[in-house]
Amino acid sequence: MSREPLAVFPRDEARAAPLARVLGAVARYIALAGLLSTSCAKDPTEVVVTVYSDVPCDAVAAVAAGPTGELGDRPASATSTVCDPSTGSRGSLVLVPKADDSGELAVEVRLRTDQGQPDDCIASKNYEGCIVSRRILNYIPGRTVHMRVDLRNPCLNTPCSQTTSCVALGLSKACVTAHIDPTQCAGECTDADLVTQSGSQLAACAEGSNPCPRPEDCAASNAGASCVCAPGYVNPPDDRTACVDLNECALTPAPCDAHAACTNTDGGFSCTCNTAYEGDGETCHQARCETLCDPHATCSAQGKAFQCSCDAGFSGDGATCTDIDECAEQTADCAPLAACANTEGAYECTCPDGYEGDGATCIDIDECAEQTATCDPLAACANTEGGYGCTCPDGYEGDGVTCTDIDECAEQTATCDPLATCINTDAGYECQCPTGYEGDGDAAGAGCVDIDECALSPTTCGENTDCTNTVGSYACQCSAGFTGTPGACTCDSSVNASLVATATASSTYPGYGASYVNDGDESTLQTSATWCNDWPVTFPQWLELDFPTTRTIGRVEVFTSNEYAITAYDIAAWDGSQWTTLASVEGNSDLHDTLTFSPVRTTKLRLIANHGSDQQPGYARVNELEAYCE
Repeated sequence: MSREPLAVFPRDEARAAPLARVLGAVARYIALAGLLSTSCAKDPTEVVVTVYSDVPCDAVAAVAAGPTGELGDRPASATSTVCDPSTGSRGSLVLVPKADDSGELAVEVRLRTDQGQPDDCIASKNYEGCIVSRRILNYIPGRTVHMRVDLRNPCLNTPCSQTTSCVALGLSKACVTAHIDPTQCAGECTDADLVTQSGSQLAACAEGSNPCPRPEDCAASNAGASCVCAPGYVNPPDDRTACVDLNECALTPAPCDAHAACTNTDGGFSCTCNTAYEGDGETCHQARCETLCDPHATCSAQGKAFQCSCDAGFSGDGATCTDIDECAEQTADCAPLAACANTEGAYECTCPDGYEGDGATCIDIDECAEQTATCDPLAACANTEGGYGCTCPDGYEGDGVTCTDIDECAEQTATCDPLATCINTDAGYECQCPTGYEGDGDAAGAGCVDIDECALSPTTCGENTDCTNTVGSYACQCSAGFTGTPGACTCDSSVNASLVATATASSTYPGYGASYVNDGDESTLQTSATWCNDWPVTFPQWLELDFPTTRTIGRVEVFTSNEYAITAYDIAAWDGSQWTTLASVEGNSDLHDTLTFSPVRTTKLRLIANHGSDQQPGYARVNELEAYCE
């Protein structure tokens, strides 16, 4: 199963603490968005990789992360241009893996030494001109793991394998197991921890004691040194540092063609086609015959000789072949109804009239499917053995060759609703409801019901106008807070639209109901006249007005009581898909706030409390929330 790190960020030492706080905020945001695992999962591991190098500062460091063994050609997740020439520090890179992943995380740090970008530091280019170091660790939920990775010159062009890492001590280097247990590190994991945990002090692969033909092919582990063999060679079972020839000819399946001989060579093999066959050995085909066969015979190799065999449909010794009459010998595989005709080397089967097929199988011709029947275009065609029948569809009458429409309206056989009009059509009829009604018009179906024109569109009557449905029609009147002619209603800024709204809240302290904020009483503070959020509840907390129809709002007035002014809050409107902030208040101490903004059309209005009063900062209290069209 493939696993990816959730996030990778470059980080320099000076900004380490601020970035940690940013990462914490990002993690909390992601948790709220539902991108992490469920609430039962633990917090993820944060891996902080600090990079140092003795290569000049114009070289760029990068990091790739992912599943073990899959880093080779994986693009870099992030790069760092930070460099301190006095210490060799290349800054830090932060990884936040998935919280519910208990597998391994592999990290590969790359650095080009030729001042180029690290994009070409990949396995398919043999990491040419690069210093590469790897770490493989298990996830430790809820922990921050600090690792120092040193990219030193002795490890140049020493990529090691995907599960080992080059480590340099002085002028010595070796490929050691890249797995590391962060819980065993003393604070920050370093190259010394990597060497200690692998059980090697580099002696097994150090210069002078490296047993491998190429130093970079040596890997040190608890079991000692082992060598990575070149293609065509393998380690013998009793010596992991030796490489012996692989006998490819003994492999299954064999690498050569079935008509070829396989010869093992040092580090490879060769294939040679057998006598009477030619090709490259991996693919062989029959060579040209050296004997004369009948034109209807096939020549095949038999060891070093050839043999002639008559083709199918002929008999003889191969030098002479005679046609077989399968029809006369009754060996032809024709259908019982088919006629058999002999041909040279074969035979033909022909189906009789009225049937079709290849002669081996004959089936009745379906005149209906092949559209050769003479039925009326509207009639249904039914195939029969050797023929067909025609039937007029419902709504038509006739013999099938000719079909005539039945007028159900004239014959009074239609089942329309009493309010509907009957309209004859081809193959049937339609029942049409009158204006102001909807339905299929069929008395046995949905019938004709009144259309609620007001429900069809919120602007049936126009903006700022309320719609009232009537039987077969509808009526319009200006919405609360507006005056004038329906469809051209103007704002009456003296009318409080919140009086007709329904008030709700994110939480409510016992006795302080949300419905008190639109009861028309602006001055009360008592339990039965004020809304307050519950405790303990963190901010933000919201108070919402739901209007029965769409309203135009351009002014909001907020009333609180002495010593209970909300110090910070937002006013937001619902646009049908999300909340849009209309006004924001910070550092407020007023008990009556009047907020104006560009008028908006909405069905919902919210006061979002971000901080309570200075006296009781954990509680947001509102006496009255009024909304006006201005």
